[in-house]
Amino acid sequence: MTDKVLNFLIRFFLLLCLLIIVLPPAASGRVVLNEILANEPGSRVKLEWVELFNPDTSAIDLGGWTFISKSDTTIFPAGTLIPEKNYLILARKLVSVPPDPESFEYHWGNGSGIWGDYPEESYPAIEVKLSLNNSSGTV
Repeated sequence: MTDKVLNFLIRFFLLLCLLIIVLPPAASGRVVLNEILANEPGSRVKLEWVELFNPDTSAIDLGGWTFISKSDTTIFPAGTLIPEKNYLILARKLVSVPPDPESFEYHWGNGSGIWGDYPEESYPAIEVKLSLNNSSGTV
């Protein structure tokens, strides 16, 4: 092997190592913040929710992701999936037993106190620590 070829291979290898170190890994999917209910009618505050959307053609695991709302933090457990072309609801109060009109499931489900037992409840939803501003703020 000539010195020229060896020199080229060493430089190529070093450049490749540098790129691996400097460039971040590609994301496995993208998630869209699709819709938010922050200012409920009347004096209610427990119906707040955030809707995430997965526009990709494969499921996205949000395990390890963090949702922060003011001083409240929720870390999603492994296996928190958003199916392909589907939604995930992050609800302040997802369900309650006995059924409570202050829960997400009561208003947008069948009011049974169980999420997912009714065809209209076919998308995933989880309860998170959530407190949204009703006046202004940033996302």
